[in-house]
Amino acid sequence: MTPETIQQIAEIIAKSVPQTPVDGHPYVVGKWYAIRTLTMIQTGQLKAVYHEELVLSSAAWIADTGRWMQFCIDPTTASEVEPFGPNQVIVSRQNIIDVVEIKPFEPLQK
Repeated sequence: MTPETIQQIAEIIAKSVPQTPVDGHPYVVGKWYAIRTLTMIQTGQLKAVYHEELVLSSAAWIADTGRWMQFCIDPTTASEVEPFGPNQVIVSRQNIIDVVEIKPFEPLQK
């Protein structure tokens, strides 16, 4: 393959894969989410959305959700919750596997 052909292929790919969501993003600031990343599950109230990050307050690392569907319906059923405390948490959007809206969940009360 020639360098010109490789360049043409790269340009076609760059044009067909959007760098940012076309219609913005699906997140709603103020809603509560359970976020599964490559290494852990985090919950919290969404405070801000940036191109590469989500900012959560009242956040917690959930070490054991139990049955996932039950946890999504009622996050207080999690059997192992580690609150981050009063600090906001920044989650890299590049590591997100999926995001589910959940009911408000104050992990400091767990």
